[in-house]
Amino acid sequence: MPALWLLPATLLVASPAFARFAPPVGRDLLLVRVEVRDDGEGPRTLRAVRRVRFERDGRGYLAVMAVDPARVDDSKGALSPYVALAHALVAPIAVELDAAGQMVRVRDADAAWARLRAVIAGPSPDAARAAALRVHDATGAAERDAALAGPLLAVLAAGDADHAPGVREVSLSAGATGTGTLAGTERTARQGDRTVLEVDASGTVDTAKGASEVTLFRRRTIDRGTGLSLETVEKRTATATAGGVLRNEVTVTIKPAVS
Repeated sequence: MPALWLLPATLLVASPAFARFAPPVGRDLLLVRVEVRDDGEGPRTLRAVRRVRFERDGRGYLAVMAVDPARVDDSKGALSPYVALAHALVAPIAVELDAAGQMVRVRDADAAWARLRAVIAGPSPDAARAAALRVHDATGAAERDAALAGPLLAVLAAGDADHAPGVREVSLSAGATGTGTLAGTERTARQGDRTVLEVDASGTVDTAKGASEVTLFRRRTIDRGTGLSLETVEKRTATATAGGVLRNEVTVTIKPAVS
């Protein structure tokens, strides 16, 4: 899906009822997402930097973020669809969060989604753009909000911060990439004031182009004081039944902005 930015696979296990979420309020942070794709024709690197600021909002929080247009890059070239879509998110997007750091909704999501639609439509419609628009228009509200929140969701980790050290079995949904479940193990370790979670999982995922065998590795380094994942790394390999291998590595970091 052109605008869904490779949403991550989602854990199907419940988070603790109590989660400490205390992001730094009123400070600019940099949210950096780097993706390396390889479909057999050589690696392609996509990078986008967002500024994000957390503010108190009633009993929860408001995260306001915007893409920095000067810090968007695609190794394929400056005129790529990725760069165009990123520039459509230059206007600030406000994400409402509850007290535990879970997304409630994206404010004015319809307007932001319409801006992305205009980029997909382009100046001269063709068959590929028409197909992409059908997918865009069929996206439900929850998936739309998740796509607009983008890499912010990767750093909201309060529900996992207090996991006890050890190993447990987990199941994950395939996310926006298709339907299916990935099964595997999660290892948890404590490193000072940080919790490190590593997941290895695999399974069959059905997509519009057929079935694929997917393997996934994910590592999250969570600051227990804030409930933010300072670094999230996800590596995914999809081997299609019909042939072909797609490899993806996505790294999302959040850190203080330097003025």
